[in-house]
Amino acid sequence: MNDYHLTSSVRGEIKETVLSVLRFADIHTLPVNLSVILRAYQIRSLPLSAACEAGLNIQCRDGRTICQYRSEGMQYLILYNDSHNEARMRWTIAHELGHIMLDHVTQNDTVLERMEAEANYFALQLLAPLAVLDAMDAKSASEIQALCGLSHQAAELRRRDFERRNRHKAKHGDTKHDLLFLQQFAIVSQDPVI
Repeated sequence: MNDYHLTSSVRGEIKETVLSVLRFADIHTLPVNLSVILRAYQIRSLPLSAACEAGLNIQCRDGRTICQYRSEGMQYLILYNDSHNEARMRWTIAHELGHIMLDHVTQNDTVLERMEAEANYFALQLLAPLAVLDAMDAKSASEIQALCGLSHQAAELRRRDFERRNRHKAKHGDTKHDLLFLQQFAIVSQDPVI
């Protein structure tokens, strides 16, 4: 993860995008099934080892998104390093999906650090929505790791986010996005106040 600061409005836009993805793919449970999302958006994924066997010489540490313009529209392929453990591969796929959904693959943005921070934030919101974890009382790194299929490192970072969330919630209550995430995961049944 990097130290690039995302503004609250950018974080809100990313949460809206994540919620849109969850709705479109009809995801309501943790761990989030990334295969269902990829199928819903007709995005293919391929392990790097298979890409190498097919004769593609692609260098990347974790993952990469390849896009191809076709007459029927943009086609995406997410490559991921299958020498990593399952949790790391899940994170990589969610991160690369973030690049696609946040339209990074078609931008000429030279601020790579910003795009990486946004894709990381997307992956974190997609795989481990904080309001949902809070409602499920999954607040330790090991609980988050088991429930969301995250690495220990990512689960520990998410655990630390509870401190900030608790301060904000004590003063202001649940945010609009908190309520929307809770509704998406069927933890609340009423319409959120917006």
